Amino acid sequence: MGTHDGHRARMKARFVRCGLDNFDDHSVLELLLFYAVPRRDVNELAHALLDHFGTLDAVFEASFEDVMQVPGAGENVATLLTLVPQVGRRYQLAKRRQQTILRSSEEAGRYLMPLYLYERAEVVYLLCLDAKGGLISCREVGRGVVNAAEVCAPLSRRRCRKRRCPSSSATTTLTPMRCHRGRTS
Repeated sequence: MGTHDGHRARMKARFVRCGLDNFDDHSVLELLLFYAVPRRDVNELAHALLDHFGTLDAVFEASFEDVMQVPGAGENVATLLTLVPQVGRRYQLAKRRQQTILRSSEEAGRYLMPLYLYERAEVVYLLCLDAKGGLISCREVGRGVVNAAEVCAPLSRRRCRKRRCPSSSATTTLTPMRCHRGRTS
């Protein structure tokens, strides 16, 4: 019986018992990699990913192609590591949809922040609010490259509202991603 026998079972039990709070970044990655690489020691791969990208958050922000460049990381690893932040984003969005009131541009910015997580391109969203600031809908209306996105600009604001927002909307707001990156132009 080797020193690593039962390692996966112990790591999983530790997570179930304590959560991730007492795991270092390497152990978090190793636990996650168990599900992408079922029959191989992933300790070296976890170290290689952290060495290559520098931090755990940088590993999760890396593109599929960048992860594939790390020796030992195949399609399953790249898919899982790029899936994790997208699942987190989806979860945050689902939680926020419940009874959202946006009374200021700052509140709208906080609401929109998860939408822009891990985006590599410029994205524009249209928020439709009722008269009290209640969120009716939030829809993507434009997507582009790093610093430009095409939106329904040729349409008048009224026609754009009719096309994208329910008729009960009292307010519409277009929000480009640059505003949420700290830039306003």
